[in-house]
Amino acid sequence: HTHTHNKHKLTHAPYQTANAAGSKLRAAGAKTVILTLGAMGSYVLGADVAELVPANKVTAADTSGAGDAFIGALAFYLTTQPDLGLAEQVRRSGVIASHSVTKPGTQKSYPAKDALPTDLFV
Repeated sequence: HTHTHNKHKLTHAPYQTANAAGSKLRAAGAKTVILTLGAMGSYVLGADVAELVPANKVTAADTSGAGDAFIGALAFYLTTQPDLGLAEQVRRSGVIASHSVTKPGTQKSYPAKDALPTDLFV
């Protein structure tokens, strides 16, 4: 495994903060840390990865439930597509979460599979 770094990684305060928080959690015993950063994306930190995963750019109507959409999608990818790699699983989960914020509400804003890009399920 290699360490991959997005070109924006740790060049702005939010990313420095995410890296510091992730490092503290790893020092406390967490093997892998995933921090969601809203419109900035997610930060993944583990033994074999340190990567900023950019968010999809959307116009948000309501961010309620975005975290639940992200975690649900991540659980799906972890269990059904474990060979994707964690950063790609997080990227795809972020795409699904970004779709959920374009409509008001929580559960009713969660997109159906057929409303999502097909490449998310390849």
